[in-house]
Amino acid sequence: MSEYRITVSKASDRRTAEVAEKVKLRKVDLARSMKEAEIAAKLVSKDD
Repeated sequence: MSEYRITVSKASDRRTAEVAEKVKLRKVDLARSMKEAEIAAKLVSKDD
């Protein structure tokens, strides 16, 4: 029984790690797109 529980917890740890990685990538993408939007806004305001 205890071996089964250990296997399950390892699997859930791996799943948690995968989710955390996806969230991190999503945050990086969000930060990058915000940065690009900021740069674009500066370029647009210079054209005025």
